[in-house]
Amino acid sequence: MDVTSSTTQTSAASTSSTASASSSSTTSSDYETFLKLLVAQMENQDPLEPADSTEFTAQLAQFSSLEQQVLTNDLLTSVSTQLAAMSSTDMAAWIGLDARVAGQAHFDGATPVELYPMTNKTADEAYLIVKDSEGTEIDRVKISPDDETVTWDGLDDNGNPVKEGNYIFETLSMTEGKELDTVLAESYTRVSEVQSSTSGLIMIGEGGLKFLSSDIVGLREPQPAGA
Repeated sequence: MDVTSSTTQTSAASTSSTASASSSSTTSSDYETFLKLLVAQMENQDPLEPADSTEFTAQLAQFSSLEQQVLTNDLLTSVSTQLAAMSSTDMAAWIGLDARVAGQAHFDGATPVELYPMTNKTADEAYLIVKDSEGTEIDRVKISPDDETVTWDGLDDNGNPVKEGNYIFETLSMTEGKELDTVLAESYTRVSEVQSSTSGLIMIGEGGLKFLSSDIVGLREPQPAGA
């Protein structure tokens, strides 16, 4: 893993440097060509009706500004590429850790799922709502608004065991019989892979769960069974 990450980072930096050098060379060549054309224009102008010097100055300033913009864009591209490579390498160190994310959690068919309900602090009544991957509610359990963690036993509303899979967990908070809000409950999942995408770095958790690195609200070392 370290060798692959290191190679990726070096390759990205090398590609970025090559592209930047190529662009700089092209810009320099274009600038020299522009100056040659400008000199030729001055040498061949009508001496009785010479061109306005302010026009030449404006052209030089315009090209100089364009050149600076191109170089700046090249620099930003180079920096972004290198930062992306560094981020991928850094995130690779998260593989094997437990990441805390909101929403879905994996149920292995036997082990109860530990959840952080994130109940509204002003609630006097709360419910844990469990939905399948298609969004269909399969269980609703009354919980204490004061509980920081709750455990779902993997049974549906009828007390039947549900199959292994990824489930969505929400917490409904109420006060005096009125709904306050419904939020996604949080849980920990073991990070097994890091992928790069146009949306950012995607982390792969248990059961193939996918979430952006920016969605992670906490990290911890793997906990012993029953801890």
